[in-house]
Parts: sequence; structure tokens; C-alpha cells
Amino acid sequence: NANLQWTGKAWWAKDKKPATPIEIEGQGNLRSPDPADWNLPFRLSGRIQPSDKGWTGQATMSAERPLLQKKQVEPFKADIHWDSKQIYWTEAHWGRHWMSRGSLQWDKDPALWSAQIQADHVLLEEWQPLLWPALKEIPKGSLSGVFNLTGTATQPQGDLSFHIENGLWRAFQFSTDVSGRWGLRGIKPLVLKGRFKTGGDFEFSGLLTPDKEAQGTLKLTGFNLQPLGESLGFPKPLDGITMATLTLNGPLARLHWNGHLSGGPIVYGGAG
Repeated sequence: NANLQWTGKAWWAKDKKPATPIEIEGQGNLRSPDPADWNLPFRLSGRIQPSDKGWTGQATMSAERPLLQKKQVEPFKADIHWDSKQIYWTEAHWGRHWMSRGSLQWDKDPALWSAQIQADHVLLEEWQPLLWPALKEIPKGSLSGVFNLTGTATQPQGDLSFHIENGLWRAFQFSTDVSGRWGLRGIKPLVLKGRFKTGGDFEFSGLLTPDKEAQGTLKLTGFNLQPLGESLGFPKPLDGITMATLTLNGPLARLHWNGHLSGGPIVYGGAG
């Protein structure tokens, strides 16, 4: 959800044939329901060309001081074009890390999406208010990859393919590939395949709902228990290598786990 406001002006020459372009200029604000999460003050300027065959136009939208959690981030800029059949954008950039191009064909019923968003070494901890505003435990890492949006305006869907490098969640250091299909009912399927920096591989297969509830199966191979003990706040070290198959479900902040671990030996508190 987002709130949008815009005020501006338009001017044109009267009684000219053929019709002269209409110039537009103004400023606005696009923000989250809680302005403390993110806030995008922007300027919009462009030109509309009246025509008997359908009006066309182009505009440039720019934001020099976007805010995430009241912290200024890199500028945003996009070139927007439209005609009687579609609206499309090119050269959309949010700083050095986000790029996008795409279109919405509004001569179709319902209108059709065709768009792509690219991420290039996006720092998760900086962009968390926009990506996962309700998440309390903020993951860290560098996100790169692509999201392809298709479908209709009423039933959009998208395929995502990302890689997270130098990831950190609680005491777990990791890298992982992330793939899935997004829709109005969440991300299903959602697949993560990665490796822990302390040793071991993991694979998650399941889904994530719009309410940030997860469900699926997690498989661990050669998993080092040390970061698990640190994450749970054990007063002494937990050591050992194990394998596991676990099922999980529930809100991300309160996941319920079931399953079994095998391996060993498992040592708590050191050899002494």
C-alpha cells in the first residue's frame, strides 16, 4: 500500500492548429502508510501532445532526496511515455542498485503488464523498510538478480531469480540463490538453495503468503551447530555436524518447527 499526492500546472498556446503540446510541471509525494518507513518526494515534468488519433505524451519523474526510515538514500529517476495503447517507462534508475523498464498495455481488457526490475548488489539492511516493512529481525547481505512482472492488472504475477551474498541472519552467515513465482496470494513456489559460511548446505522449498507466513520443508546437510547455539543464546558453545529434515510453518517472527536431526557427536560446553 502507498499514498500518492501530486499538484502541478499545465499550459498551452490557444487557437493554434495543429494542436500545440500541453506542458505539465509539478511536484508530489509517494509514501508508505507510515511515513517513517519510506517517503519519496518527487518532481514531474513533461509534455502532452493532443491528437485526433489519441493523445501521446512523455514525462520525467525524479526524486533527489528519497527517505527510508528517515534516512536519505540515492536519487530516483524514470522516463515515462504513453499513447492510446500503453504506458511504458525506460531508463528507470534508483541510485546505482535498482533498474527497471516495462509497460502496461491499457488497450487490452484487462490491461497487461510486461516489466522487469533488476537489483545490483542491493544492501538488504538499507532497503528493508521497502522490501519487508513488517520484518522485525533485519537480515543483512547483498542482493542481485531480476524480477519479471507479467499477467494482467487485476491478476499480476512475476518470476524472481536472485542471489544473496554475504548474508547474515541472527548468527547464521550464508549465501543463497532464491527463486520463485510471485502472485497476489504470495510467493509459491519459493526455493532457496545455499551454503552456510561455517559449513553445510541448506535447501528450502515452500511458500510465503502476503501476510509473511511461511510453510515448507528445510533440508540441512553437513550443518555446523555452532551458529544455532549462538542464535538461541546458549551460554556455552554448541558443536557438532548434523543432517536434518525439518518442516516449518507460521509467521516469520514465530515459526513452528518439526522434524529430526541425525549425526554427531554433539558437544555442548567444550571438551572439558
